[in-house]
Amino acid sequence: MEPTTHNAGKVATALQRYVNTLLLAQVNAQLEREKMDALDRRLLAEQSYTDRYKRTRVTDPKYTWCIVEDELPAFYARRQGAIGRMGYDLPKDHCPALVAEHLEVQATWALILAAEEFFPGMDNDALLCAGMAKRKAYIDLLIKLVVNAPHYEPPDIIKRAG
Repeated sequence: MEPTTHNAGKVATALQRYVNTLLLAQVNAQLEREKMDALDRRLLAEQSYTDRYKRTRVTDPKYTWCIVEDELPAFYARRQGAIGRMGYDLPKDHCPALVAEHLEVQATWALILAAEEFFPGMDNDALLCAGMAKRKAYIDLLIKLVVNAPHYEPPDIIKRAG
């Protein structure tokens, strides 16, 4: 593979919409995760659910998957009811945080794919094989390349908030 050189401004312009999409997806995923963790903490505080492995009460949202099988349907029914009352219109048994996190993953894939035009061989598989830390560093460098460009235009929602 031959090394290529590109004008940083050209690369930043080509990748701007992908970076903006990813930044918005990251913020949305973080906000949705915070909402769902708060909901789960409330549900876990209101009613006792047993950890199938430790035989103790589940109190941390990260461990709801450990709830004993006969208690899980009641927990998820309460959770889905609360999600519906929060105004979400999602298919049955979909979690807003997981949907948002999946959109973030898709936005990341789109950015990596778009950047391949300028950085051949830096596809998602190659980055995963290099290790998650290097993959994250590559994505962070792409984001910095775009947001630090003199002509960078942040998403409208960010402009309105500022």
